[in-house]
Amino acid sequence: MTVNHKARVILFWTLVILFVLGGSGTVLYSQGWRLDLTSLTPKKVGAIFVRSFPKEAEIYLDGKRINNDSWLLFSGTLINNLFPKTYELVLRLEKYRTWKQRLTVEPMKVTEAKYAVLIPLEDSAVATTVPPGSTNFRLLPNASFLWQTDSALFLNSTKINGAELKFLLPGNDNAIVATLADNYYLNRLSSGTSTASIMPAIKAAKLTGVPRFFGADSPSKVLVTTADTVALLDVFTNKVDAIATTSVKTYGRLLPDTAAGNRKYAAFAVKPASSTGSVVHIMDISSSQILPDRAPAFKNNIKKLEWMADGRLAVLEDDGNLSIYSPTTNKSEMLASEVKDFVFLGDASRVAILEKYAVEIISFLPEYKERDYRRFALKNNMNITRLVWYKDEQHLLVGYPDGVFLLDLNDRNLDYYEKLTDASLWQYDSGANILYFLFGKELRKLEFPK
Repeated sequence: MTVNHKARVILFWTLVILFVLGGSGTVLYSQGWRLDLTSLTPKKVGAIFVRSFPKEAEIYLDGKRINNDSWLLFSGTLINNLFPKTYELVLRLEKYRTWKQRLTVEPMKVTEAKYAVLIPLEDSAVATTVPPGSTNFRLLPNASFLWQTDSALFLNSTKINGAELKFLLPGNDNAIVATLADNYYLNRLSSGTSTASIMPAIKAAKLTGVPRFFGADSPSKVLVTTADTVALLDVFTNKVDAIATTSVKTYGRLLPDTAAGNRKYAAFAVKPASSTGSVVHIMDISSSQILPDRAPAFKNNIKKLEWMADGRLAVLEDDGNLSIYSPTTNKSEMLASEVKDFVFLGDASRVAILEKYAVEIISFLPEYKERDYRRFALKNNMNITRLVWYKDEQHLLVGYPDGVFLLDLNDRNLDYYEKLTDASLWQYDSGANILYFLFGKELRKLEFPK
């Protein structure tokens, strides 16, 4: 059959048009364009990446089951070709609570839910005896527990020397304890033994009055403050390595309830007689010299001092103002107000700030400062008593007088702000990823997925 000229022309231009349309469609497809059949308009699509703990959770997006590819990718599941809108992502797994979160997909972007922690449905009893009348406990190495009653201390179920825990050194194996006779000892908890009293060293350093103990970034040394003296004490050798004395006539009246030390400096606060407010002084530990040109002044009394890993000092005033002071630049920067407490990550890259009406997360890494900032107005925020960083550094354990909640820092809508337990006494083991809590007269544990 012979094709006439007109038919050949029509066929040629038809193929040209199909080629152009096909090529254009391929280009548009590669650029993320898809036809939305609900509106019959082209739209750019995005994606959701989800990674759950445990990783074998069932995945549902707006009620539709999605294949979990974490076994294949070894990290998570990518759900692509999603039109821009807000979706409900649901994760389900036997023996765990259902995880839910609303996620908004934007064109040509991947929305991440890569720290989805599923909470176990059940907790379990810990094989230990809780001493009668226990008012608090601390978690020790090897899943041991130090119990505090009104007038005694117990290592697991065995009574040990001392009536009150005063300070637990890093590693949680050595504790400074006080007796009812106001004597102070170092208890080595792993062996259950007590050293000789550390009072002779305290008296030899002329530390008169009731001593208070603070961390010094050392497994063997503590800062000790009394009415007018700050000293660095090695509790293993009973020797004072650095000491500074202040008075109303010199630097000012010492505020002994707050101090902080690192490997280089000791920081303490005084109230000058000649002015209102307070001044933070820095003592060089190697020389016991108070640095004369490093004395930042603040309008109010100091409530808490804490050294950051990068050598800066966090200063919390009793009116709630939180500042960061740098001994290097001798400058202070206001960070937050109406602050009740704060807790740093170990590397001090971020801080969780407990404020009167909200919880703030602030990053100190310039490239992530805006990305990592969070502010949550939590339920009964004024009643929150404690914040603890969760193992993945993407969650917080939030303590109330009547329970503990888990806060996902990427859950801006608070879809999954879940109560873990009604207990008010609790400790978290980040290494084992276990929450221990006192329920009635029984110690129980909630084991999070690894």
